[in-house]
Amino acid sequence: MTDLDELIAEALQAAVRLPSPPAFRAWCVAYLSGRAQEEEAVKRAFRAVWMDLAGGRFDDFMRQLANAEARRAVLRRDQVAGWAHAAAARAALELLLARRPQSEDAARERQSRAAEIAAAALRFAEAAA
Repeated sequence: MTDLDELIAEALQAAVRLPSPPAFRAWCVAYLSGRAQEEEAVKRAFRAVWMDLAGGRFDDFMRQLANAEARRAVLRRDQVAGWAHAAAARAALELLLARRPQSEDAARERQSRAAEIAAAALRFAEAAA
């Protein structure tokens, strides 16, 4: 397991401890045990916790995530938890996409994105706990 895998697992473990929809919780448990690591399963988990962001592009997600981080102190606890869930699922998705056949530079960029999003998920989870 790589450091990035461990960071994402830590983000998912933190997110799943927060109140969350059953579909997200079930996917987290499956993902962490090595099952449900295909792209469509991650997308379903992401939609389960944040349908509004499910169809958006990565850039849109990152802008909204940065905005939410800037306003984290004024968000309700359930909103902060929602961002922890969404960011943890998105980090897992970015990791899966980084493992697709592609150039080394593209893979490194996706891995960097995944790490950045997982770190944000941990910050949100800590704030919601």
